[in-house]
Amino acid sequence: MTAIDALCVILDSGGKMMPGPERPRLLAPQRMRPLVDAHREELRALVDAYGNCTADVFRRAQAFKQQIDEWTASKRPGVPLLVRPGSPAPVPGHCISCGIIIEAGWRCGVCLRAVHVALEVADAEPEEPTAGPSATCTKHPITRRADICASCRSIGKPEDA
Repeated sequence: MTAIDALCVILDSGGKMMPGPERPRLLAPQRMRPLVDAHREELRALVDAYGNCTADVFRRAQAFKQQIDEWTASKRPGVPLLVRPGSPAPVPGHCISCGIIIEAGWRCGVCLRAVHVALEVADAEPEEPTAGPSATCTKHPITRRADICASCRSIGKPEDA
C-alpha cells in the first residue's frame, strides 16, 4: 500500500486534512491509527507537500499513480495519459483526464493537481505564479497563463479583463 492509498483510506473513513499555523495536519479516526502508524513518515511527507489539496485530488492521484505503476511495470517509455477511470474519451474543450468542460488548457485544476501529486512533482498549487505578470491571464482563471490560454494565445499577451 502506498502513502496515497493509505491517505485515501483514511479520508474515506472520516479523516480530514486540517490547515495549521505552520503546516497542514491529517486528523485520522481512532480506528485508522494502525494504518497511520504503519505509514507515518510517508503520510507526513505527502501532507507536508500537498496538504492544500482536497480528498478528490488524492483519489484521482491514487488512480493516476496506479496507471503510472502499471505503465512502468510494462517497461513502456514515458508517462501514460492519466485518465480518471470511467471517464469519456478525450475531446477538445474537455479535461483530458476526467472529461468535464474546461475553458482552456488540457486538464481541469483538480486533475492537474492530481497529476502533480501522482508524479510527485512541484507544489500542487504554487503560491506565486511561475510566469511573470505579462504572461498571466486575468480573464481565464483556470489556466491563468496567457501562453496556454486559447483566447490570449492569439495576441500573445493577457486580455483586458
